[in-house]
Amino acid sequence: MKILLYGGTFDPPHEGHINLLKAAVEQIKPNRVIVMPAGTPPHKKASTTPASLRLAMCSCFRQLGEQIQISDWEISRRTKSYTIDTIQMLKKQFADAQIYLCIGSDMLESFETWKDWQTIVQTCTLVAHCRDAAEQQQFEVAAEYLTQKGAKLVLLTADVVLQASSSLRLQMQQGAAPQTVLPLEAAKIVQQYGLYQNRGSKYE
Repeated sequence: MKILLYGGTFDPPHEGHINLLKAAVEQIKPNRVIVMPAGTPPHKKASTTPASLRLAMCSCFRQLGEQIQISDWEISRRTKSYTIDTIQMLKKQFADAQIYLCIGSDMLESFETWKDWQTIVQTCTLVAHCRDAAEQQQFEVAAEYLTQKGAKLVLLTADVVLQASSSLRLQMQQGAAPQTVLPLEAAKIVQQYGLYQNRGSKYE
């Protein structure tokens, strides 16, 4: 059994996220895909967007197939989200499964800063994609280095979608309509709760 884990803040999820996961699903052909929004990510400032709404926006990933499962495991813990804890939980639940961890190129390049990263590479296969052609050389150096450290790596071949959650939040703060910059399901949540807009949000 193959399980593909895809975590992130997803604040908001966007076409770049979907593009990466689509490529991973096509190449790995997992039996189950677990999309897991982070609670309090250790490498980033905590999101001001309620976790329940980030979870709801992740419904945009369901378009990729029936094997997609949206999990609230990390956000329900209300503690810092360390990937090693999530992987160990999955290993207990699916003892015989092959676990694949899908990450972006920025995460690959900073992977040695992750908690218990050596245990992670011993436990699962990393699945990564270079998100910017200008970063290809740096990406390949990071991939080669981790391989030498014993990591199992699958490098995805997919078209690059240059998007970042931070820039999309800024565009919406400056007046961009959510449906013009986000997947439909995420845009509906943004509009319903007034997220990322200067006029204030409806969830408060």
